[in-house]
Amino acid sequence: MPSSPARLVVQHPSLTARAVDAFAQRAGGVPSQRGPGLAVWDAVDLDVAEVNALAEACQVDAALVPPQARLRDYRLLAFDMDSTLITIECVDEIADFAGRKAEVAAITGDALDARRADVWLLSEGEWFLAATCSRADSQPPPRPQDADGHVELRHGQGDSAQVLGAVSVLTANGGPLRTTEAQLLEALAAQAVLVVRAVGLSAERKARLSVISRQKEELQSARLRTLTAADTEQRRLQRDLADGPLGHLDVIAAGLPRLLFRPDTLANLRRHADAAIEVMRDLARGVYPPVLRDSGLVPALEARYRHSPAPVTVHGAMGDGRLPQETELTAYLATCDAVAAALSGAARIITLELTRTSDTLVVTVRDDGEPVDSARRADLQIAADRAVAAGGSFQLDSAPGDRSGSVLQMILPVRADQPEP
Repeated sequence: MPSSPARLVVQHPSLTARAVDAFAQRAGGVPSQRGPGLAVWDAVDLDVAEVNALAEACQVDAALVPPQARLRDYRLLAFDMDSTLITIECVDEIADFAGRKAEVAAITGDALDARRADVWLLSEGEWFLAATCSRADSQPPPRPQDADGHVELRHGQGDSAQVLGAVSVLTANGGPLRTTEAQLLEALAAQAVLVVRAVGLSAERKARLSVISRQKEELQSARLRTLTAADTEQRRLQRDLADGPLGHLDVIAAGLPRLLFRPDTLANLRRHADAAIEVMRDLARGVYPPVLRDSGLVPALEARYRHSPAPVTVHGAMGDGRLPQETELTAYLATCDAVAAALSGAARIITLELTRTSDTLVVTVRDDGEPVDSARRADLQIAADRAVAAGGSFQLDSAPGDRSGSVLQMILPVRADQPEP
């Protein structure tokens, strides 16, 4: 039987004239309001079943509302949408905005006749409780598999599907779910997996952006400290040249005019010349030692610490071929900085371990010296900055106690496009 006259609202983003004409024939006249995607008849004598059948045939949305109804009279609106993800998010947000979120959760609980429902997330093999709807003073199970019923949230199909989480339920009577309840839980899980997937991707994206931002800040700080260290190193080199070989050369230059009259001074001038040459060689080794260029990283470090105050043992598993020149130089200078810091900490034994993989070089420096204090940490910062500026990483572990020693590890990237020596 037709209901009392009501307002007919028809809408669709692509509302066609043919659909409007179909409704107009049944409504008995043209619409009182017509706009893009909208047609409204103020008073029609149609029942809900007839409107629904016509809406389905025309593929539009249609509804009968009381003539006097206004939008301000409604407190909570829930719209049927094609996307289950949008449906879940909109219903949840609208319910929260209207102050009815607890009631919506209670309706879900009533539908399952459950005293507790939990949503779990799976990360690195561990289950984490993400959300809870509890209608009684009950504790969550240790994991979703221990509940009265649970459904895993899987993204994908078949064996390649990824388990993102699970939905678990504790029933009111403590027994298993009935068939209809299990079907409802399966349906809820199928919708929830989209939300969990979206949340997981958003969290993963935020975590990656945070890591990138932190690495950018570290790289900028390392580059600034590297520039400062380079300026300090340049001034030190100038000072060493002035105090060392230049001083010996000044003595030689002053003694050469008197050599014809004082032949006995030749031996003294030769000593100054030998000393100047030796200092120049030492300075050259610190910049780019020839053995590093000719033989590689391990022989260069062995030659450098052959006469070290404390024994320095070098173990190298470098594989076949040479490292790129840039990587060898960075590793050599950073390792020398680390050994210098260990020697300043009164280390008695220092061990260097170098391991090469297809795309990294791992340098480990072990010593039995004193705990790392602020002075040694400042020295090690130079080595850390070299590693970070080269795109690598730096880690220092030092146990508490006297002469506890420390373990330093640097990981440097080995790029295939870098030239070998």
